[in-house]
Amino acid sequence: AAIALAAVHLRAKDPESVMAVLPADHFIPQADWPKLHADLSLAAAVARREKALVTLGIRPAEAATGFGYLERGEAFREGDSEYFAVQAFHEKPDAATARRYLESGNYFWNSGMFVWEPQVFLEELARLRPETARAFEALALRLSDAAYPRLLAEVFAGLESVSVDYGVMEHAAKVRMVPASFAWDDVGALSSLENILPGDARGNHTQGPSFILDGSGNLVLAERRAVALLGMDGVIVVETPNAVLVLPKDRAQDVKKLVEHLKSIGREDLL
Repeated sequence: AAIALAAVHLRAKDPESVMAVLPADHFIPQADWPKLHADLSLAAAVARREKALVTLGIRPAEAATGFGYLERGEAFREGDSEYFAVQAFHEKPDAATARRYLESGNYFWNSGMFVWEPQVFLEELARLRPETARAFEALALRLSDAAYPRLLAEVFAGLESVSVDYGVMEHAAKVRMVPASFAWDDVGALSSLENILPGDARGNHTQGPSFILDGSGNLVLAERRAVALLGMDGVIVVETPNAVLVLPKDRAQDVKKLVEHLKSIGREDLL
C-alpha cells in the first residue's frame, strides 16, 4: 500500500516519472554506489521502454534459505549490459532446493529493489488487486484536499496487508531483472553483520561491550551489559534491555520462527 501511495503522488507530480523502491535494511559499500546508480539507470531505461516492472537480482553467494529467488528467463541487451525476463518467483527454499538453485546459475536472490513507471505499476495493481487500486485512485483525486490526511487514514485502515511481491510482482504481466553489479548485504539478517562489523584474527565480530576468549567465528551485539564468551565457536549473541538471544550461527535464518513463537505465547514485550 505504501508503494501504491508513492506511485499515486509521483504520477501526479510527473506522469512520465520513473520510481525506484529501495529497502532500508540493505548495505551497499560506498565504493559501489556508482555501480548501483548504473544498475538503476539501466533498470529505469528498461522500465520506460518496455513498460515493464523491473527488479534488481542478486547473484547468490551461497545456498541461502532466507531469501526468495528469481528464476531468469530470456536474455536481452541494452547497450553493453544484459538483463533478463523473470520466468518465475520462488518462495524461500529448503536447503536442498537452495543448493540446486545455486548450482544451476539460473537463479538470483530477490532483493526487493524495484523500478517502474508509476502508471505502469498502478495498472498492474488494478488488474491484480482491484479493490486496493480503486481505493488509491479515489484518493488520487483528493491529494490537495484539506481532508486528505483523514481520507488517507481511512484508506489504510481498510486495506489488507500484502507485500508487493505477493500482491503484484509474482503475477505481473511483464517483469524484467537487472543483475546487480554491486556488493550487497541484507542487514536484516544477523549473520550478514559480519560483513559490516570489524572482526579479529579469529573471525569474531562484535559491537558493544564484549569479551571473547578461546572462541572463533562468533557474532556479539551488546547494548548495555557486557557479554563474555569462553571456548565458544560460531554463535550469535544479541543483548538488549529486554532479553538476550543466543543461537548457533547456522540457525540465524530461523530467528523468525522464534519471533512467531514468542508472539504465540503473548511475549511481544520481548521483541
